[in-house]
Amino acid sequence: MAQMATLNPGKVMEITAQFIARKAGGVDCGTSRSASILSAYAGEAGVEFRPTDEETAKFRKTQIFTPDGQRVNPGRGEMMFDAHMPAGGFLVPVSLKGGDSRDLTTAVSLVRAWVDAGLPIWVYCLSGEAEKFKGKAGIMEYATGLTMRRIDATPVIRDFLASWEISPEASTVRVRANKVGKYLYPRLNINWKKVPASYWLDAEPIPFDPTLPLPRPW
Repeated sequence: MAQMATLNPGKVMEITAQFIARKAGGVDCGTSRSASILSAYAGEAGVEFRPTDEETAKFRKTQIFTPDGQRVNPGRGEMMFDAHMPAGGFLVPVSLKGGDSRDLTTAVSLVRAWVDAGLPIWVYCLSGEAEKFKGKAGIMEYATGLTMRRIDATPVIRDFLASWEISPEASTVRVRANKVGKYLYPRLNINWKKVPASYWLDAEPIPFDPTLPLPRPW
């Protein structure tokens, strides 16, 4: 039986960005191709990376589809990345954050290793016009007017995170607690509105384009 699902506007923006990136030659994270790219990428910096496998998502029972026939997988991703952008001719792992999404990942130890190694964590903060989808089945319409504002989260985390332990205090960057039933999960949280302008690659939101080059190396 299909389960009720809610896709908030931010999630719709992220799924739309993935679609545009695929059309431009990008790769979804959570796939076998993504795993090989990320493993090689992390290996060069001596960071251990154990890829997840979201390809089995096509066997899930959700009956929500995108206009191009893709089954929507709300849990898509690769721990802290969502897609490889064909930026400047290179496939670069990117985290997509639609609307006011602030939780970067639950894989806090992986982020710490990434930051300690000096690897960039590119984040595309998305804005646009999107409708919330709620229901058991149907077509999720893509967002329109999609824009992005890009930032490397690594120096932001390095400069503003006070502790890798869970903290209840609101701040620019913190590890917060996310309780699900009796379980407690840490989430690395970044309040993008508090990040100083000097950290952003784009001074203002620009039209979403997954092919725009990013500073190297990555």
